[in-house]
Amino acid sequence: MQLKLGEVPIISIDRLYGGKSTFRLGPWFLEYLRWFLWGVWHLRRDGRRGPQVQAGLPTNCVPVR
Repeated sequence: MQLKLGEVPIISIDRLYGGKSTFRLGPWFLEYLRWFLWGVWHLRRDGRRGPQVQAGLPTNCVPVR
């Protein structure tokens, strides 16, 4: 199953007319950290490993000096 990833830009009307941001880094970071640690804990607990991934350079790559 191949899924495509897209991106939708957001325009905040309040910010266009001098409004202030309501984003607070502290609460957002704590919630993000909670889910990040949950994921790490479940990966280690289950002992599952994902598929092996290999990366390579394109054949027409020009070296940067």
